[in-house]
Amino acid sequence: MVCIDVMDDARTTDAASVASAPPTTLSSAGRGVELARPIALFALFVALSARLPWWATVPFGLATVFAWSILVHDLIHNALRLPRVWGDLALAGAAMFLVKSGHALRALHRVHHRECLEEIDTEGNVVFQSFVRLALTGPWLSTSASSPSAHMRSTRSSNR
Repeated sequence: MVCIDVMDDARTTDAASVASAPPTTLSSAGRGVELARPIALFALFVALSARLPWWATVPFGLATVFAWSILVHDLIHNALRLPRVWGDLALAGAAMFLVKSGHALRALHRVHHRECLEEIDTEGNVVFQSFVRLALTGPWLSTSASSPSAHMRSTRSSNR
């Protein structure tokens, strides 16, 4: 199965190509909201954690993780149409909250689009996990995903 290839190579995006790109539905203010949402949720989570019992802050913590994940995905696809340098910097910063390298996440996501739901697709294979397992291990998924090259090395060595 092949996922729809909608990757926009941010490495080739510069100010001129951003200006000539098809119009997006996001204005500059909309881009600001998309970039600020996870930061605002994180600040709210930290502030509430100091005042509420831990169990009352869980929904805010989950919302924060989801917001960072969505932003990282948008930055990987260059959906915000940021200039190359700004997009790369934003991806690097946002990926730190997922304890992962932005470059590594972009590489894994490209494999996901190229080899969707195949054995090498560590990102897409979460669809085969139970909801309970995903709920318990979700925050650590990005740290456990191996690189495509590491997966290929382990597959080759196990086939010998």
